[in-house]
Amino acid sequence: MRIAVVGAGISGLVAAYRLRKALGPKLELVLLERSERIGGILRTDDIAGEPVDLGAEAFVGRRPEIPALLGELGLADQLVYPAGKRPLIWSGAAAHPLPERTLMGIPAGPDALAGLVDEATLAWIADEPARPLDWVPGGDMAVGELVAARLGEQVVRRSVDPLLGGVYAGLANSIGVRAALPTLAAALDAGAASLSQAVADALPPPSTAPVFGGIRDGYRVLLEALLKAAAPRLETGCAPAQLTRTAHGWRLDLVDEQGTAGKLGTAGKVGTAAELGPAGQVGAAGERGPAGQVGAAGERGATRQRGAAGELNTVGELGMVGELDAVVLATPAPVTASLLRGVAPAAAAAMVGIELSSSAVVALALPPDTPLPDNSGILVATGEPLRAKAFTLSSRKWPHLAARDVALVRASFGRFGDDSLLSWSDDDLIAAAATDLSTVTGIPITPITARVQRWHGGLPQYAPGHLDRVAAIEAGLADLPGLAIAGAYLHGVGVPACAASGTAAAEAVLADLTRL
Repeated sequence: MRIAVVGAGISGLVAAYRLRKALGPKLELVLLERSERIGGILRTDDIAGEPVDLGAEAFVGRRPEIPALLGELGLADQLVYPAGKRPLIWSGAAAHPLPERTLMGIPAGPDALAGLVDEATLAWIADEPARPLDWVPGGDMAVGELVAARLGEQVVRRSVDPLLGGVYAGLANSIGVRAALPTLAAALDAGAASLSQAVADALPPPSTAPVFGGIRDGYRVLLEALLKAAAPRLETGCAPAQLTRTAHGWRLDLVDEQGTAGKLGTAGKVGTAAELGPAGQVGAAGERGPAGQVGAAGERGATRQRGAAGELNTVGELGMVGELDAVVLATPAPVTASLLRGVAPAAAAAMVGIELSSSAVVALALPPDTPLPDNSGILVATGEPLRAKAFTLSSRKWPHLAARDVALVRASFGRFGDDSLLSWSDDDLIAAAATDLSTVTGIPITPITARVQRWHGGLPQYAPGHLDRVAAIEAGLADLPGLAIAGAYLHGVGVPACAASGTAAAEAVLADLTRL
């Protein structure tokens, strides 16, 4: 049996792992990755001799997927939790405590935002339950549109945008209520008389459980463990140009950067996970290009592949022929759409509407005695005259990082529709991060060293109507046995949701193969 997984991010790696676990050594499993490294938008680099995540650095603690994977892979001791410190919001050239008991920054009453918004806005919030609510059950609208109309624009810019921006690298005006805040949509559908009442109904009960979890030595250890357990034939630096349905399964046509074509099959000497070498040698920052540039022949990917005993092969030299019993596409929405256009045009058309945001992370290593605020981070309100959108005070947030010889801070840049800073040089981004951090903390910032990671097209935007779009995508694939999709554009952008999508894709393929 031969199965290909396209995309070696967390979704694809989990899918590959689940397939190997279910089918064992009889499975010929191929993992295709367009870049020269695994992990997608997860990346761990060494700073001052210690691992630091340059993509996501936490996961939602209430979801079970990542702790479960760590346990399955013998990495339970890597699970860590933050210190429980709360972030600040920088608004009006001052730092404010993050409001408590809000739903992604949306309050159930005026008291939560006292001091963050002006008196007129507080009065508007207090009056909100008395105003008629225009909500169509089952409908959708932008979070920003709903909140601005009911509670005021200041609530959007100073409270909601900073929190949504940390999840989607977007703004409240580009994110739909139903996908981003499903419990709020459910409360509104159920007949809540006001937005304030809907928020109160949707808020979870108070809990002392950690909101987030993390991995002590970074996501790298999970990615490597998944790759090793999946034991695929890994082919990096190549991208499928076409997916074709055959009489008995599927075929993927590959192209290298010279446009050399090859059909994915059984021959070749690409090697296994164990032959890839240390994680630090897998790739360099900034190698990922915009998602929309991947599908065209000859535009992407190095031609050389890792082979057994260090032998390198080009895609064309692999001479692959044969058919695939199943394919999992764990690629960004624009890439997946280009591959599905010939076999599932309705699904491909629905995917085209999913837009991507770009961002950058600058990790700063500071002298250990730098007097950073005793908070987990600083979120920046929309409209503030700063370049950075948020700071994670990593050494304050994570106890295991506090014990290191440097103070670590991560600065985030870019939001949907505003990625101009990604074209800046590394030195300029580092200087902007240090200057803005000095502004919000009031202390001199002198980095010892720094790392820059750009994420072009890294996060899908869950616009209004996103759930309907996903339903159309999935309906368009329903009659194509042996083909499944996974990724952040489906049912959640967080790492646990991506892992869940990889598991779901593997289970769908396994169910199809059982019926065939």
